[in-house]
Amino acid sequence: MRLAFGQWSERYGIVLVAFLLGLTLTGCGEKPREAIPKADLEAAITRYLTERGFEMRPTTALMIVEGPDGARATWKLKHADSDLGLAVTWEFRFEKKNDAWSVINHAQK
Repeated sequence: MRLAFGQWSERYGIVLVAFLLGLTLTGCGEKPREAIPKADLEAAITRYLTERGFEMRPTTALMIVEGPDGARATWKLKHADSDLGLAVTWEFRFEKKNDAWSVINHAQK
C-alpha cells in the first residue's frame, strides 16, 4: 500500500510542480498597464467645463477606473474663482484619441 501511495504522490507532485511553473511563466514578459496620469484627466475636465461655460474647476479625484473602451472618474468640483462654498461631485466618462484624453459626458452624483 505504501508503494502505491508513494507512486501516486510522486506523479501528482510532478504534475503540480509543472502546473505551477506554467502559471509562473505565463505572467513573464507582460508589461503592467500604466495608470492614467491624473493630470491628463484633470486637464480634459478643465477643457470640458470651459467649453461648455461651466464656471467650475476640478479639485479632488475620488476614483479613476480605466476600462477597455475608455475611462471613468469621479471628481469633486468647486466654483472656478473661489474655494468657498460647497463642492459638487460629478462622474466623467473619457475616451482617448491621438494619445489625448477627452471627456465624453458627465453625470452629477
